[in-house]
Amino acid sequence: MPGWQGIERADSVVLDPHKSFFLPYGTGCLLVRDKRSLLKANKATGAYMHEPYSLDGIPNDLSDMGPELSRRFRGLGVWLPIKMYGMDVFRKELELKLDLTQYAVQQIAAIPYIKIMTQPKLTIFAFRLELDDTDEEIKDKMNRDLLDSVNKRGNIVLSAIRSCAKSESNEKGKGVDVFCLRMVILSQRTQLEQVRQAIQDIKDAANELSWSLGRGFVKAINQSDKFRVFLSEINHKIIQLRKLGINVCFFLDLE
Repeated sequence: MPGWQGIERADSVVLDPHKSFFLPYGTGCLLVRDKRSLLKANKATGAYMHEPYSLDGIPNDLSDMGPELSRRFRGLGVWLPIKMYGMDVFRKELELKLDLTQYAVQQIAAIPYIKIMTQPKLTIFAFRLELDDTDEEIKDKMNRDLLDSVNKRGNIVLSAIRSCAKSESNEKGKGVDVFCLRMVILSQRTQLEQVRQAIQDIKDAANELSWSLGRGFVKAINQSDKFRVFLSEINHKIIQLRKLGINVCFFLDLE
């Protein structure tokens, strides 16, 4: 799988079955190459603590493998679903989330003024609204407004993240942290219908925000030469259409 190259060289790997295995929250998994590293970090002794049993010369008391001496049997919540349903069910569901993520990225990238800031390696990606000739502070404010607008619709919940990106307004062209919206597609209840709703909400909110900002831009060019050229071009197009027998109604809101 892309992004997993070299995992065989790792000394430890952390997994969250409560995410990609769609299991109850609080089910984490730490895999280590040498369990003695866990003993070194977590083992504690006391007169009231018995000597742990050993099968291979290394203590096998699980209370010595982590910070908790007492704990729930979390492993049962992982083992039992796999035993009952097999691995194929989980593989197919995860593959669906990966496909939905790619679909969402493609559709959101096609929305005017939306830029994908981080491509997904699994099911998480970040994006933001980018308008030209706007400094980073204003852009961050726009994207906070976009996040609020999407979430207030009550259909989906997006989160926020600060992502490092190149900024044209930065004098040295260095990467700067910018405010982005983050989408995570990993709930077992998230299907194509929910993703399409999310895309539509983002599109509607982005269009509304872009239009509201555009009205301010029209005010700024109201008396400019560019604006007069624009009106002249519109008038020329209207005359051409009328010659073809097409009636045109042109309305410009300068409020």
